[in-house]
Amino acid sequence: GIGSGETPTAEGVPPNDAFASGRALSGRSGGSVSGSTACATVEPGEPDHAETVPGSPSVWFRWEADGGDTATFDTFGSEFDTTLAVYQGDAVDGLTLVRANDDATDGSQSIESRVRFQPEVGETYHIVVAGSNTAKGGYTLNWSGPGVHANDAYAAAVNLPDRVGTMTGSTRFATREAEEPAHLGHGDGASVWYGFQPP
Repeated sequence: GIGSGETPTAEGVPPNDAFASGRALSGRSGGSVSGSTACATVEPGEPDHAETVPGSPSVWFRWEADGGDTATFDTFGSEFDTTLAVYQGDAVDGLTLVRANDDATDGSQSIESRVRFQPEVGETYHIVVAGSNTAKGGYTLNWSGPGVHANDAYAAAVNLPDRVGTMTGSTRFATREAEEPAHLGHGDGASVWYGFQPP
């Protein structure tokens, strides 16, 4: 589902600042949540995410997989230079890295991050959003679960190259976002999104 912004504690520290208080993400079709790392902290024993400068403030999430296809998490739409990592484990000082990224792998974004991995059914994954070189600020975390297209959500549109070409695919398992307009008057279909910037 789509989540709203997080309510900080009285001291301004995000409620999911600590690994043990990771915010649960739900929904096979994915979703998006937003918040800020402005007052986030670094826990003792916390790993250096995506091999950046140690000590980057972070917020934590947890997600349980219910399928075996590729899952995608990204920070597209964030306001600062993010890092993103996915772990498994029961304690912040004993985590096993699944995937990590500093800059989106397609090179089209300079501050956003994206990871893709094949989850195991029933396993819990811990997702952390931090900053590159201790950067912090407002973030957006988007995810699409197994069987769902990476560009199912508007915020996760796949950027097309600035040249002539063809791209094929399917809308099988695609979904419709809550605020998505009715394309050509048809409001009951599913969609995938692409972005294009003319040269």
